[in-house]
Amino acid sequence: MNKYLAGGGVAVLVVAAAGLALTSMDSGESGASELEPAGNWSQVDMTDVNSGDTYEISELDRPVVVEPFAAWCSTCLRQQKEMAEVQDSADVTFVSLNVDRNEGSEKVRSHAERNGFDWRYSVVPGSVLRSLQGQFGPSVVIPPRAPKVVLCEGGTSRLSNGVKPGEKVLEEVENAC
Repeated sequence: MNKYLAGGGVAVLVVAAAGLALTSMDSGESGASELEPAGNWSQVDMTDVNSGDTYEISELDRPVVVEPFAAWCSTCLRQQKEMAEVQDSADVTFVSLNVDRNEGSEKVRSHAERNGFDWRYSVVPGSVLRSLQGQFGPSVVIPPRAPKVVLCEGGTSRLSNGVKPGEKVLEEVENAC
């Protein structure tokens, strides 16, 4: 067999196996799961790009809805607009974590200001990305899936992926916590 074809076949097999593993391990579509202890990601100092304040997610009033996002992601923007609709009436803390390593604080601040979003926005360090992925699987940091995590008094849970009306997100939070 040609050595170039054999190598290409292995690469295709590895990519296919990785895709199958991600699909089977991390669909994120089933809704809220059982609560788990919060990972290290909730105990890392982060800076709110809007206020300049430093905070840890674990120290915020609970429940905390954490939304990994990117400023370029139109799906994320749609979900954020839904969250904005219920923000003032909800007893929930919203945090949006920018997971795009190519977007800095200024881009994230501009995104929040342009859209009138006033909750906490932060650019996450690589350690937070790894910790989120370790606890919830790789798709939790894929912005177009509109992933969401909730930190409750008793632990954390992954909410179902996808853009949902704000009231539906609050319902999922209530069921999870």
